[in-house]
Amino acid sequence: METPEGIERAVVGIDPGVSGAVGALLLERDMIWRPWVWDLPYTHDYASGKSPSVFDVRSFIAILGYLKQSCHGEIVVGIEEQTSRPYQALPSTIKNIGTAKMIEGICHAMATRVYLVRASIWKGHFALDLGSRVPKKERKEAAREMAQKRFPSVILDRVKDEGRAEALLIAQYMYECGY
Repeated sequence: METPEGIERAVVGIDPGVSGAVGALLLERDMIWRPWVWDLPYTHDYASGKSPSVFDVRSFIAILGYLKQSCHGEIVVGIEEQTSRPYQALPSTIKNIGTAKMIEGICHAMATRVYLVRASIWKGHFALDLGSRVPKKERKEAAREMAQKRFPSVILDRVKDEGRAEALLIAQYMYECGY
């Protein structure tokens, strides 16, 4: 990926979870120069034989290191806060919150500022907080469509790109709110 000489700041949004992503807005003279997005790295759990389910710390550090190398100024990170849900099994809740806290710790070590952002707050900012009566699939699709309109240079055509879309929108929220 190419970067200009004057990237002064990066605003990063992270949607933790297995389908999550890292979205970054590179800023030059406080204007968005280019959005970047990566899927959160997960690796195969060979012990259980399950598909990618173990957070890959080294790859995540490499992503943040690449951002740090590309940016000459501060890196501001917004991480979607993870909470337990009434319908979610306890092991899933523990795993999701544990991964989110691991991401938060790595970000504190590598970024200038780190914030936890509630989903209801950033989604409310974009009028995406459609309520629990709207099916989850439709809520995710609305976020993906909005991100696709705001960031036409990023390909978000697939349904599974919802994590990428949400990460970019978290970064956009951080940018618009002056973080």
